[in-house]
Amino acid sequence: MLPLCVALLACSPPDAAPDTELADAMAEADEATAMTFGGPPLQPCALLSRAEVAAAIGPLAGDPVQPPEDAADTAEARCLWRAEGDRVLSLAGSGEGGPERLAVLEAAEPVPVEGAWDDARLQGCCLLHAVADDVLLSLDFSAAGIDLARAAKLMDLALARRHDPLDAP
Repeated sequence: MLPLCVALLACSPPDAAPDTELADAMAEADEATAMTFGGPPLQPCALLSRAEVAAAIGPLAGDPVQPPEDAADTAEARCLWRAEGDRVLSLAGSGEGGPERLAVLEAAEPVPVEGAWDDARLQGCCLLHAVADDVLLSLDFSAAGIDLARAAKLMDLALARRHDPLDAP
């Protein structure tokens, strides 16, 4: 009987919170985004529609929001879409110097999927940086519950609107 109990205990989940790795990845993504952006901002909330984001991550819990900490520094403006189940998608952008800013991301890997960008890099599992013309966008999908292919499709949509944003996201 004792070996069975020991075996069952060995299969139990650890006491550490399972979201620790996700929280660490999101913190790294936020730090990378803050280091990357500057120059005139884009309006990231106007680059993807609610319907497009909901189709990717599920029913949204509300309107997209710009985090309060970004309000004072519009050079690092981000947009957050929250969905049921604590899923979050974040998009940030800069309207100039995109290729130079992307070059700073030495640790980022080339993206293994095709997209409508001039260049793109994947940082960690879930931070997609892409450049089209002089525009750099950063899509953090670490807490969105989607794969890279779906993230790339959202990035394509956002890049397509870089010069003609939506009136109402």
